[in-house]
Amino acid sequence: MISRLSLKYRIALVILVLEGVMMTMVLWQTLGLSLKSAAEQSALTHDMLTGLVSDLSRSALLTGEYADLQLYLEHVQKEPTVEAIYVADTESHVVSGIPAAMVGKRLPALKDTGPYFWRTEPISISGGSLGTLVVKFSNAALERANAHVRDVGIAIAAVGMLLIAVVGIITGFALTRRLDGISRAARRFADGDLNVQTGVHGKDELADLGQTVDSMIRQVTEGQERLKTQSEQIRLLLEFSGEAIYGIDTAGICTFANPACVKLLGYEHEDELVGEPMHKLIHHSHEDGSPYPAEQCRIRQSFALSGGIHADDEVFWRRDGSCFPVEYWSHPVVRQGTVIGSVVNFIDIAERKAVEAELQNYRQHLEQLVEERTAELTRVNRELEAFSYSVSHDLRAPLRAIDGFGMVLLEDYQDQLDDTAKAHLRRIRAATQRMGALIDDLLLLSRISRADLKKEHVDLSELADAAIQRLKQQDREREVTVDIASGLTAWADANLMRVVMDNLLDNAWKYTGKTHRARIEVNASNESGQTVYRVRDNGAGFDMKYADKLFGTFERLHSADEFPGTGIGLATVKRIIQLHGGRVWGEGQIGQGATFYFTLEQPPGSATRRPGNGR
Repeated sequence: MISRLSLKYRIALVILVLEGVMMTMVLWQTLGLSLKSAAEQSALTHDMLTGLVSDLSRSALLTGEYADLQLYLEHVQKEPTVEAIYVADTESHVVSGIPAAMVGKRLPALKDTGPYFWRTEPISISGGSLGTLVVKFSNAALERANAHVRDVGIAIAAVGMLLIAVVGIITGFALTRRLDGISRAARRFADGDLNVQTGVHGKDELADLGQTVDSMIRQVTEGQERLKTQSEQIRLLLEFSGEAIYGIDTAGICTFANPACVKLLGYEHEDELVGEPMHKLIHHSHEDGSPYPAEQCRIRQSFALSGGIHADDEVFWRRDGSCFPVEYWSHPVVRQGTVIGSVVNFIDIAERKAVEAELQNYRQHLEQLVEERTAELTRVNRELEAFSYSVSHDLRAPLRAIDGFGMVLLEDYQDQLDDTAKAHLRRIRAATQRMGALIDDLLLLSRISRADLKKEHVDLSELADAAIQRLKQQDREREVTVDIASGLTAWADANLMRVVMDNLLDNAWKYTGKTHRARIEVNASNESGQTVYRVRDNGAGFDMKYADKLFGTFERLHSADEFPGTGIGLATVKRIIQLHGGRVWGEGQIGQGATFYFTLEQPPGSATRRPGNGR
C-alpha cells in the first residue's frame, strides 16, 4: 500500500509516524539526559572533592599533623551532597573525619542505602599505601533537581514536537516538489529524451543535485554522441576494410568478425563465427594436412608479445574444407595492463604465392639463359681472339712484304725509276703503313672492350708528361708550349688511362701542327662535387655541329692528307672512359682550338687535387 504512494506523501506519512515516536522518545530522552547530566555533574563534583581531600590527606598522613585536615574536612562537609567524610590510616583507623566522633575508631561498614552511597579513594605514594579516604554522598538534592528538569523538559518537548511537525510537513512538500522535477527529468532521460533539463535552481544541496544531474545528462549525451560516431567509424572500417579482421579472447573464442573475414572463410554471417574457437575452426592443420596443435599457434602466442606477431607461411581453412595461404598480423588487446584478447587481420596471398612461384621459375630460366649466353659469349670471345690473332699475324705479313719490297725498289732501283714511279711507290708504302696502324688501333679497341679493370690511384700528371716527352722525341723540330697541372690523380686502371692520355695528347699535338705558337694544357676542376679533367689545345679545332661524330669509329672531321690518322683514337678513349663509369665530350671552334673533357668514377671519400703549377 505504502509503495503506491508518491514520495511526498510517503515523507508526510513518515513525519507523522516519527512525530508520535519522537514524542515518546523526547520525553524518555529528556528524563534520561536530565538524570545523566545531573549524575555526571554530581560525579564530577564528587571526583573533584575526593581528589582535593586525597591530596591534602596524603600530606597529613605523611606528617601526622591532622588539625588542618580536620578543619578542611569540616569545610567540605558543608557541601549539600556530602553526609560524612573519613580519612583512615593503613589499619582502617579514622585519623580525621566528620562527624568528629569517629576519629580514633575503625571505619564503619560501608553500605549504600536509599539516596546515600559511599566513595572510597586509596591514598598512596610511590613508596606504598598511606591510607584510605571514605566519603558518604547523598543524591536527595539531585533527585529534586531532576524532577524539576523533567517537568520543564516535557513542556519544551511538547511545544518543539508541534513546531517540528508543522515545519516537517511543509519542508517535506517543498523538498518533494523539487525532487519531483529531478525525478521527472531522470525518467524522461531514461526514456531517450537527451535534451531534458531538471529546471532546479538555487544554491542549496537540491540545486547542486539538479545541476549535477543536468551536467551528467549533458556529459552522457556528449559521450553517447562520441560513442555513436566512433562506433559508426569502427563499423564502417570493419565493414569496408579490404582486409579480413576478427577478434578473439584469451581462450581463443571469436568475439567479432568483419564481412571480409566472413566471406573469405566461406561463411554467410558473422554469427557463424562469433563464440566459436577460431583455431579449431580455421587454423587446425598445416597445409599438408598435419595437425597444428593450439599450444603451438603463433596467434595464441602473441598474447605474451607486446608488439604482436606477423606470419606469411601458414594457411587458414575455409568452411568447405579447402585451405588457402595467408599473411596475418596478430596484435594483443590490453585493458588496464591486462591482455584481454587479440585482433587478427589477414589477407589471402594465394595469388602472390603463384606470382612468386612463377618469378622463381623465370629466375631459374633466366639463370639458365645467362649461363648459356655466357658460354656463347665465351665461345665468341675465343673466336674473336683467334680472329684478332689472325689479323695481327696473317694480315701483317703481306703488308710487311708490300712495304719491304716497296722500300727495296726505292733503294735498289731508284736510278731506273722516274719520279712518277718513285711517288707511286712512296704512296704504296704510306698506305701499307696506315693499314698497319689501323690494324693496331682496331686490335687495341677490341682488347679494351674485353679488358678487366684493375683500379688504383693513378698519377695522370705523370702519364701526360710521359706522352708529351714521347711526342717531343718523335718530332724534335716542333716548339710547343705544354702546361700540365701537377697532382692530377684518379681512381682507374693505369694501363688504360695511359692509352687515354696518349690518344688525347696525340690529337692535341697533331692538330696544333700548323699553329704558330702552339699550346697544350692538361688540368682539372671540381664542378658540383665531381672532378672534370680536360686536355685543351689552340690548334685547328672543329665545327660543333659535327661534335656527335667525334667519338665514332672511323669518323674524321679532317682529311688524312691534312692531318694523318685512323679515326679510332677518340672511339678508344670513349670506350675506356665508359668502362670507368665516366663520360667524355669535346668543345671547339674552327681555327680556335679544341678542348676534350672527361670524368671518372671515384671511390667514396676520395678527392682529386686541384691543378697546381704547370710543368
